[in-house]
Parts: sequence; C-alpha cells; structure tokens
Amino acid sequence: MTPFWSGWVVEARLDPLLAVPPRFVTLLVPVLLLAPFERKARATGLALALIVVSVAHLLMTATMAVRTGWQQHSALFIISVLWCALADGVVQHWRARGKGWAGAGIIIAAALLLSLVAGFAIRKAYMPPPRQAPLTLLTSLPLLWGEAENADIAAALQGDAAAPAPAYRLLQQRFAVTPIDAVTRESLPKQGVLLVAHPRALAPAELVALDAWVRGGGKALILADAFLAWEPPYPLGDKRNPPVTSLLTPLLDHWGLDLILPANGPERPDLRINDGPHRLALAAPGIFALKGQAKGVACTIRLGGALADCTVGKGRALLLGDADLLDAQHWLAPAFLGSGDEDLSPALWRADNMAWLSERLDDLADPSADQPASQPRAQPVRLKL
Repeated sequence: MTPFWSGWVVEARLDPLLAVPPRFVTLLVPVLLLAPFERKARATGLALALIVVSVAHLLMTATMAVRTGWQQHSALFIISVLWCALADGVVQHWRARGKGWAGAGIIIAAALLLSLVAGFAIRKAYMPPPRQAPLTLLTSLPLLWGEAENADIAAALQGDAAAPAPAYRLLQQRFAVTPIDAVTRESLPKQGVLLVAHPRALAPAELVALDAWVRGGGKALILADAFLAWEPPYPLGDKRNPPVTSLLTPLLDHWGLDLILPANGPERPDLRINDGPHRLALAAPGIFALKGQAKGVACTIRLGGALADCTVGKGRALLLGDADLLDAQHWLAPAFLGSGDEDLSPALWRADNMAWLSERLDDLADPSADQPASQPRAQPVRLKL
C-alpha cells in the first residue's frame, strides 16, 4: 500500500482516485470532532470540511497535473459524501451505546482497514485485463536477462542472471512473448505481431526476410533509436552491448525513410509528448523523414516526426525513433527501481510508455478493437514534469 500513502510526487501521478484511502482518514477527523454536536451542526461542519478538502485537491490537480480528471474528482466527491454519512452514523451509534474513546479507537482502526481495502480495490482498477496474444520479440536491449555483468544465457541457465527488465515482465503479463535472435522465414511469426526493439546488425538475408514478411501481411512495431541513451550492461566497447545507433538504415532506405539525429544530438533534453490519452517519456528521439517514393510503401509521419506509420505491401509497420521508451528509468517511479521485484502496477507509472506500447501492439494485432486490453480502466492524471 506504499504508493497510496506516500503521496503523489513519488509516483508522479495525481489521479484523484488514488486519494481515496488518505481521504477516508482525513475526513474521519472532523467526524470525530463534530460528534458531540446536533445533527444539523454536524452536517454543516462535515459539508464545509468536504468542500475545503475537495476544492484544495481540485486546485492542486488543476495547477500541477496534465489534465484535471473531472470524472475521477466527481467519483471521489460522491465516495467522500457516502463515507462521511457512514462514519457519522457509526460514531453516533457508538456514542449512544456509551462506548466513549474506546469506541472511537475501534472506529479509527476500522477506517484504516477500510482505507487499505479501498487502496487494493483501486490498484485492481488500474490493472488491465489479462491478455496472452502472441508476440515475437527481436532485440539487442538488456530486457530478457537483466543488466548485470553476468546477464547472458549461460548465467541464466545456472540461475545467476539478473531478473528480466520491468518492460519485459510487463510484456510477459500481457502477451505470450517468444524471443528470437535471428530473422528467418521460420522464426518470423505465423500469427501475432513482431516487436523489433533496437536489434543488432542484421545480415542482408535477414533484412530481405523481414521486408518480405511485412509485405506479405505481417505487422511490426519497430523501435529504431538514432542515439540510444540506455546505460550499457557491459563495459564500453564490449560487443554484447546494444548498438549506440540504429543499424536498420538499409531497411529504412528501402521503405523510403530517413532516421535523423536531432541537431543537438545526444544533448537534446528528454521529451514528454502526448499521444491521445497517453503521455510518453522519450530520450532524445530520432526524427523520421520521407525521402522519396518507395515501391509499395506509404508512410505517415506524426508525433513531431518521432513516429512513422507505414503501409508496406499487405502489411503494416509502426516505427518509433526511440528505444529508450522501454527503459524503466523513464516510466517507473524512481523509488521502485532497482530491486528486481518492482511493483509494476500502472498506479506506479510516471509515464505511459508501456501502456502506449501495448496499445499499439493491440492495434496492430486487431485494428478493429474498440478498447485494447492494455488500456487501464482508470485514466491517469499525471504531474507536469
């Protein structure tokens, strides 16, 4: 329950519904203080307390959050009114029975317990429904074996490898992930989506196979970073590290695309951009530009050039000029990083990188879906970072 009691700054979120547990305890104070008064005086006092707390919370989200979240504020206000009525009724019942401070202690304990239950219920509301659609993953990033120096397959077989990265564990929760290390007709998926996340240098035959697979009706989400900011898991110069820049240039050329490093290159500040309901945290993303007409390819550039949406033959490819999107440093609350057993509830996300990624994968797998399974049922209200 830490995220619901430690404040919103740690999570970089100001979702009004996350305030339900502390709101219960806060409103219990005026309920107890007003207990000796008549019903009308109690009702007036509780109404004033509720208005003050609600207005203060509303002003905080209006000034500090990306959006106000009126629906959540309305739901929180109704829940608070019902809680005040229930708490006042219980307190008056115990006073009528002459329980005094002993009864007040029991009520406080019950309120704390109820706030914990409410917190768990809210966290459940943020978790997406389970989904196990097939997903094939090709990457050079330290996702599967963590980022320790012994993070390789041999260490994993001996039980010594670091835990998979948070992004990979989230993908496993929502998809049936099949990692591949080579691109061949046999390894490319017969169904589902291919996620290409900043891969190693692909051989010409692999690039031809990937192009043919997409043109034949395949769906791919490609993360091609012009300058990778991800901390390398091995010493500089080690060939096992991910490439510093995308090595997919031959494929991009074939599809009529240029991936351009911004003018100020790696010194470009991290960007936070909105795509629909999602707020993305990107690290110096590359910019896609069209470079002439490619046969059988039609691309649309958006998100300020960071995203290219391409129809390639019978298939489709979404290309994002940033692979650091997957790095938990950019989307998971700092207080919950590094333990290897991070709580990955969306309530702890400070950016919507993984929700956006999962939704794009769902869109590719089933473009007709109205409500992707990855969409959190409770919409986030984030701090303006």
